[in-house]
Amino acid sequence: MGNRYRCMFFLVLLAGSLVASAGPIRGLTLEDYESYVDDPALNAAWVPSANGLESLETSLMFEGDQAMKIEYDCAVGDFSTCYTYGVVQNWASYTTLSVMYRGDQSNSGERLVVELRDQWSNSFSGDAVVNATQASAWTEYSMDISGWANREWLSEVRIWLEDDSGGQGVLYIDYMLLPSAIPVDQATWSHIKSLYGARR
Repeated sequence: MGNRYRCMFFLVLLAGSLVASAGPIRGLTLEDYESYVDDPALNAAWVPSANGLESLETSLMFEGDQAMKIEYDCAVGDFSTCYTYGVVQNWASYTTLSVMYRGDQSNSGERLVVELRDQWSNSFSGDAVVNATQASAWTEYSMDISGWANREWLSEVRIWLEDDSGGQGVLYIDYMLLPSAIPVDQATWSHIKSLYGARR
């Protein structure tokens, strides 16, 4: 009869992981906020401007067990939080950056913008989303980066809340990735993870 062999194949992406949460969009995960052990660790990585506070959110997430909660006060101007890579990143193979965000209808209405900077401080910004802070459900901020020639020398990712109404509120950020053309549905990925976990 011969021997039977079972083979499992895993697609491993350097500097990231292939994950599925709510559907078949997937790619290179840049940030899921799962690795931070406490608020100081989060604030050391994502450095906020003086008019806001950041903390780990463990009740309201897009996926996983943690997200970033921002308590902003735009009465004194724009709020920003910045992540700086220790090593320059090459995103030349990707054309889109995706970030999930959620606010609340009771918030003041501020614009959300994501900005990228290269190692020489040249910047590239996505479109501004008006009243993004009032989104009452998880919403995708999708940024076309295909036109930025310097994305192979990426150094910083900066999230802005631009002062529209000069008010205050709370915004949640979760699950930042570079989407891939390879679709993996949630059930398939959960099954792969369960098989892998049993053999670790």
